[in-house]
Amino acid sequence: MPNPPPFGTTVVGSFPHASSQGLCRRLIDALDLPAWPQFPRRAFQENMYAQFSAPLPGLVLDSQAEKIYFQISGDLSSLLTPFYERVLAGQIDAFALPVEYAEGFHAMLDALSGTPGEWAKGQVTGPVSFGLTVTDENLRASLYDEMLADAIVKNLAMNARWQARTLRQRRPGVVIFVDEPYMASFGSAYISLAREQVIAMLDEVFEAIHAEGALAGVHCCANTDWSVLLATKIDILNLDAYG
Repeated sequence: MPNPPPFGTTVVGSFPHASSQGLCRRLIDALDLPAWPQFPRRAFQENMYAQFSAPLPGLVLDSQAEKIYFQISGDLSSLLTPFYERVLAGQIDAFALPVEYAEGFHAMLDALSGTPGEWAKGQVTGPVSFGLTVTDENLRASLYDEMLADAIVKNLAMNARWQARTLRQRRPGVVIFVDEPYMASFGSAYISLAREQVIAMLDEVFEAIHAEGALAGVHCCANTDWSVLLATKIDILNLDAYG
């Protein structure tokens, strides 16, 4: 893997556009580490929580009502069994981003083909933010359900591996960022998570990224306890140094 360019330019990933037409080529031309664009205005499936949810067992996505939640009142264990079989078998392609959930990823893959350059950037929603935002049908944060929490972490780790492996088919150097906006609330009365829990969950995703020969970054868009993130296995920390 090449060395990252000093002061290399990239972007977080979310764009206000309604489609990828022409955008990926502009990103490749403008950035040292072009990132695939996310389009939350295009469809609810591109919301940062819905976007990575397709493989999760028991998850209900209502795009018309723009709601996403876990249905846990049925036999969740029967749904978890095939999910864990895919994880244990290393079936990374089972955790791929469908085109309808990530138009920008597939458009960027096409745009990177045959273009010079050494780096590309992907991103995945972090397990803390996902698990505290997406609830069950009783409005309880899914991260507080032990079975769901583990499935969430493994789903995001496998997706991060798939992204890293797929992007490395186009560029030798890949960075996958884990987006954790909810870490801004860590340590407050609103989050009941131990420091060790957070580090362990994040490290599982970072280790998956490293397993594919990519660099792991984390993005938190507000202030947090930075010592927690720095205690993980990240390579790059993205923070608002000016603010």
